[in-house]
Amino acid sequence: MTQKRIHTARKGLTFVELAFAMGLLLFAAGGVLSIIIAGAGYPVKAQQGTQRQTLCKQLIDQQLNLGSVPANTGGFIPVPGSPDFNFKVTVTSPASWAPADPQQAMVQVDVQGPTPNVSSTTMRAGYAQIPGSVLLAQYGCLACHVVGASPVGALGPNFTSASFQANTAAENAALGTSLNVTDYLDQSVRKPQAWDVPGFPVRMTGYPSIMDMPQGDLNAIKAYLYGLP
Repeated sequence: MTQKRIHTARKGLTFVELAFAMGLLLFAAGGVLSIIIAGAGYPVKAQQGTQRQTLCKQLIDQQLNLGSVPANTGGFIPVPGSPDFNFKVTVTSPASWAPADPQQAMVQVDVQGPTPNVSSTTMRAGYAQIPGSVLLAQYGCLACHVVGASPVGALGPNFTSASFQANTAAENAALGTSLNVTDYLDQSVRKPQAWDVPGFPVRMTGYPSIMDMPQGDLNAIKAYLYGLP
């Protein structure tokens, strides 16, 4: 008769096995914790990147609306209203742009931060100011105003003989304001209902909307008007 050997199952783990299992658990827990810690910083970095991108767009829009070629800042300076971020403006005229045009440039804005973070976001745009004489036609100004000889029945003052100084003085006297010529022209576009030039009762309107005209375009138009004989 064959004798059968009966094996009994061990109950529990030896000390060595238990220590090894605990080591594995601690190692795994440490890895998971490292991943959690590393991942926790991602939303913050993404939010900071979004902030830099928003500031970059605002700043480059401001530079393009100056009405003249922007100037280099020479280095990073605080962002107005957002001192935790710094920005710099770099203006170049690429060699591929020939012939060179003083009214055209490549504008780059870099935004860095928030401090002490040195991460940065960059945005570039081409600057090209359309001459004021062209903008007058594009905005429909010449439908009522004239440059040069004024036809009979013109709806608005002749730009060549507009007498900006005299009209400004007349408005200041009539309304008790203290506008200068620049403010007077800004108001004429932004708030055309504020003042009617004597002799022209038809109030100015705009097409498509001069009240939404970019400031850079308005500055170019004013520069053109100031230069008329």
